[in-house]
Amino acid sequence: MQRRILIGTYVLSHGYYDAYYIKAQKLRRLIAACAEEIVEPAGVTCCGFAGDRGFVVPELNVHALRKVHEALPANCCEGVSTNRTCEIGLTAETSRPYRSIAYLLEECSRTETMGAC
Repeated sequence: MQRRILIGTYVLSHGYYDAYYIKAQKLRRLIAACAEEIVEPAGVTCCGFAGDRGFVVPELNVHALRKVHEALPANCCEGVSTNRTCEIGLTAETSRPYRSIAYLLEECSRTETMGAC
């Protein structure tokens, strides 16, 4: 089975599939309530930042995200993650702002409508 990130840092792997899958599904439902569309680029299983290693070995991030550019639609203007260093690496490689899912949830819980990016 190929390991695959569903949302942020939740990874599907043998032995923990059910626990991670359930957490990832809950996050997906929260994001879906706040976004028009959820894009999970095929072929991208990790941001490659590897904790803080991406700061000193940026090639890790570049290699891991080599397929992300063709997988992101032009109208995808921002991203969310559950991991700060993933946000940094994804922002650097996609030229789109990534931020914590907490910010998205806070924004969509407001009563006024948020504008498009």
